[in-house]
Amino acid sequence: MKVKFWGTRGSIPVPGRSTLIYGGNTPSIQVTSPDDDQIFLDAGSGLREAGIEFMKHPSSNELHLFMSHFHWDHVLGLPFFIPFYDESFHIHVYGMAHDQNNIEGVVDSLISPPLFPITKSEFKAKVTYNNISPDSTYEIGNVKIKTFQVNHQCCTLAYKIEEKNRSFVYVTDNEIKYSRLDLNSLENDIAEHNVKMIEFCRGADYLVHDTTYTLNDYSQKVGWGHSNNVSAAILATLAEVKNLVLFHYDPEYDDEKIESLLNDTNSLLKRLSGNVNCLASKDGIELEF
Repeated sequence: MKVKFWGTRGSIPVPGRSTLIYGGNTPSIQVTSPDDDQIFLDAGSGLREAGIEFMKHPSSNELHLFMSHFHWDHVLGLPFFIPFYDESFHIHVYGMAHDQNNIEGVVDSLISPPLFPITKSEFKAKVTYNNISPDSTYEIGNVKIKTFQVNHQCCTLAYKIEEKNRSFVYVTDNEIKYSRLDLNSLENDIAEHNVKMIEFCRGADYLVHDTTYTLNDYSQKVGWGHSNNVSAAILATLAEVKNLVLFHYDPEYDDEKIESLLNDTNSLLKRLSGNVNCLASKDGIELEF
């Protein structure tokens, strides 16, 4: 399984000199199965570059785009994904719509005047819209994709992608649950309040998880639907994952801040006596396992 990160920021793209190392695009990840199934997770601003690169050597004319949810930072790249404008492609779009609306209607509302100059009628590809639900399993070739509803605003899904004995878990925009910010009891608190989440992530080769904030910054943002690196490290340890990938950084965090976030998380993981490796996602980074 191959995974490439095209966007790793939360809230808004942040190009500039202070984000040259870790990048400034909002969420988009490309997963390629051993059978060359093409699965894209989210349509943030990074999806534009993913489409440009993919079209240089298109390896499949059937693409699958799974949306975690439809907040702006996760849909910015949708109308800029070049395969939508090529009639040789069949693109399957998956997501959970708000208030039981269908996701085609959500896309219609996003890509239409006055919010955007064109509508999706300009798409030349065959596009199939699939309304999906939590606690379900979907199959693409030999790949299984499992869903789980996370603690964010309505209708946000996490995905677990499995192929044989390999698994990759994508959890963006999730606020790990616990009752109070007490470091002495935090591990037991997280274990108690996130039982199903922990089991969903159990044993993953890679867990990509929302680490928007440091613990100190999070104390001012409780209830905003995002996590900090401390709670993510604890959850990863409890779920016995092999690798934790930091993701969805606050737009105010520059490269130096993210480097500090990574170092602090690694120090904590060592103190937790687990075997979890940690890395910080960055635009363009590739994983193969």
